[in-house]
Amino acid sequence: MYIGIDFLIDRGRKLFLSEVNTGVPAGAFEYDLVYREHFGKPSGIFNRINNISKKNFSLSFKDYVRNLSYIDDLKMLKIWMDGKGVFPSNPSPRLRIEDKWIQYNLLSPEFDMLPTEIYDAEKKVLLSSFHPDDTSFVIKRRLGRGGQGFRIFKKRERITELEEPENHYIVQPWINSSVENLSMSVRATAFCGEFICMFASLSPREVSNHGYRFYVKPGNRFGLLKRDYRLKDVVKRSWEAEILFGDNIPSYLKKSVMVETISDDTLIIPEAIYEKIIRTSQYASHKIANVDYDRVKGSLIP
Repeated sequence: MYIGIDFLIDRGRKLFLSEVNTGVPAGAFEYDLVYREHFGKPSGIFNRINNISKKNFSLSFKDYVRNLSYIDDLKMLKIWMDGKGVFPSNPSPRLRIEDKWIQYNLLSPEFDMLPTEIYDAEKKVLLSSFHPDDTSFVIKRRLGRGGQGFRIFKKRERITELEEPENHYIVQPWINSSVENLSMSVRATAFCGEFICMFASLSPREVSNHGYRFYVKPGNRFGLLKRDYRLKDVVKRSWEAEILFGDNIPSYLKKSVMVETISDDTLIIPEAIYEKIIRTSQYASHKIANVDYDRVKGSLIP
């Protein structure tokens, strides 16, 4: 399975696997854009993905994706997660990995993930032992993407006006994953147990999704290389959207899959963290690809 993994790095420079996205998640396209900005030439990443697909499935990556037995349900689910369309009537068990609660229970025994609970309005949120000086926690939809449903709250602050029943949410401690006063996350992609690439998203908002895209490289410190970076918008249809939807990209998605904001700067992260991102991506890809989904506990909630 082709996956995208989001990582956070806290103030103590501890790495956490935040969540996993499956299907044809973003990652390679953004990496190629920042690579071109830094090196003035294509990254070759799409050929590498195609070669992995041919080696494992004797198919191009596009044909591999479009021949998935659950491809129609996958597209329906992604559109439903965006608040559009309808929920698949009988989704494949493989799609359950998109549920962040099921994902947490599957992966947390082997990977460093944020402590996670089902949100319960009657239960006090007691996650202060994770970061004793933290004053905030987050809730997010079990099935959601693009930051939809993500909210930050002060500890024990009353949560009101949830758009879904409360058991459709999870709660986690909020951690300060940031650099130069910008919220920060690292997206890595992997396929068939092989690491593909990584890039960073930085944002002046509280969350880093849809942020500025930065090249990442290992070093002996943590921070931006130049700090006086420049940004530019690149207008180009994303490779992932073309693979998944072809010429039938839903109209509401066209803007978000056509414009990326690219930085000419580089995020340097300690070499040990950089290597751990690679290893974790490889192991998580292998783990998810080899799960017996018929035995995974929990149903995909509509």
